[in-house]
Amino acid sequence: MSDPFDTINSLEDTHYNEGYKSGYDHGALHGLFEGRELGQEKCFEWWEELGYLEGQAQFWRRLAEVQGREGGGDAGKKMTSRTLKSIDQLLELIHSFPTINPTPSPTALPVPTTETPPTDLPSLITRIRAKYRLICSTLGVKPRLVVRQSVEGDVMADRGDDAGC
Repeated sequence: MSDPFDTINSLEDTHYNEGYKSGYDHGALHGLFEGRELGQEKCFEWWEELGYLEGQAQFWRRLAEVQGREGGGDAGKKMTSRTLKSIDQLLELIHSFPTINPTPSPTALPVPTTETPPTDLPSLITRIRAKYRLICSTLGVKPRLVVRQSVEGDVMADRGDDAGC
């Protein structure tokens, strides 16, 4: 027979374990929500920056095409093939940035796949920024490296000088 005082003796441990499990589950759920919100904010900032950089690269590419078609003009203003290659590489890097992030099911077990490993986003954005700075220095323009930040709600304000790029 079991001791009738066992339940009383383990009452504190039982309540502690139940409280821990409940708190852990609650924290995991809210951690998931907060993580998604933070990820959404960070990705919005990155995509805003990538959109700007892609627009600059497309502008420079189009400018090079127009200069090449017009032929003459100032030879010093023409872009070199090296610069054009850098612009194309920048566009390739931007287009390689993932556009979707499939959320795995929390109950699904990880299945080994032969797919490519996940992209290291901070490393990729660093490479994109470095290529952008290289192109700006080659073209002799001042790069805009500060991302626009949200200030007081929905108002957006530029921080940095946009005079060059």
